[in-house]
Amino acid sequence: MYWNYIKDFEEYSAGYQDVVIETMLCVRGELPLWQWHRQRFAQTLAALCWGAVPPGLWEAVETAVKRPDSRKAWKVRWLTGKKQDRIDWSLQFLELLSRPAETVLTRTAWIPEAERAGMLKSRNNLQAVRGLRQPGSMEAGTDILLCDAGGYCLETTIANIFIIRENRIITPPLRHNMVPGVMRRYLLEKQSRNNYEIIEKNIHFARDLLTADGVFVTNAVSGIMPVSRVLEKPLDTTLAEAFKLIIDTELKIGNTIWR
Repeated sequence: MYWNYIKDFEEYSAGYQDVVIETMLCVRGELPLWQWHRQRFAQTLAALCWGAVPPGLWEAVETAVKRPDSRKAWKVRWLTGKKQDRIDWSLQFLELLSRPAETVLTRTAWIPEAERAGMLKSRNNLQAVRGLRQPGSMEAGTDILLCDAGGYCLETTIANIFIIRENRIITPPLRHNMVPGVMRRYLLEKQSRNNYEIIEKNIHFARDLLTADGVFVTNAVSGIMPVSRVLEKPLDTTLAEAFKLIIDTELKIGNTIWR
């Protein structure tokens, strides 16, 4: 699936100066995290010096996702390319029949900061992580944890990472050109949930992540994915699964939407 994504993206991006990527969950013709996708998209365009969001773009995307078969769940790839002074965009729809119940972090890796684009969901960032996910090298439901040279966790190749420790849910602050995930931002803006304080704080791989009460990763399509194993160490997913249920209910993206 990931390499089909790479192929589609590279075909689309040919001839453009750069391409911005937003991958969204569409449920019953609605985009549960649309507000946060819009915020990130506008910030990315500003960071790339593309100017303001083209007039009418929000409305056009909202109309496009209201398909005749919108009762299904879709992964929507929103690709926006710039060629000289023109901005083009395209939506690709992939039907979602299921989503991961959990994930396994099979290994850790480090990508030098200089090789990654500055916190942008764009072509450069995708190229930086693609070498880690070679075709056939990763099973479904697995991912790679990216760390800095000091052993502090950053993110995975497709998600942001969180740990649960006592009454806190912790995610690393954005640095080393990490991608500002939409679900990550959604959780942090709420600041607290069900007696959990949600904060940014450095997470050391050995001292914090491996000793946490629970670990989960997030992205805009799969939502919260409890981590059941890191390398060879099994993890208890009880707390992460309970928190996942809270957020699924809040965003109305429970399992009933999956066929």
